[in-house]
Amino acid sequence: MQLNKILKCRGLTVKQLSEQTGIKYRTMLKYSCGERKLTVDAAKIIGKALNINWWLFFEEE
Repeated sequence: MQLNKILKCRGLTVKQLSEQTGIKYRTMLKYSCGERKLTVDAAKIIGKALNINWWLFFEEE
């Protein structure tokens, strides 16, 4: 599951998610565009903020 798609569906910006999670904006931006792979720890934090299961970020589409 791609983070960018989730953000668009929820009407959230990368900046808003960054502020909610405490993950640096530049790092979150790289996660959202696929330039950087999510770590398990980051996926758990983001999943909690978005109220989704964190392991969905690692499933194939």
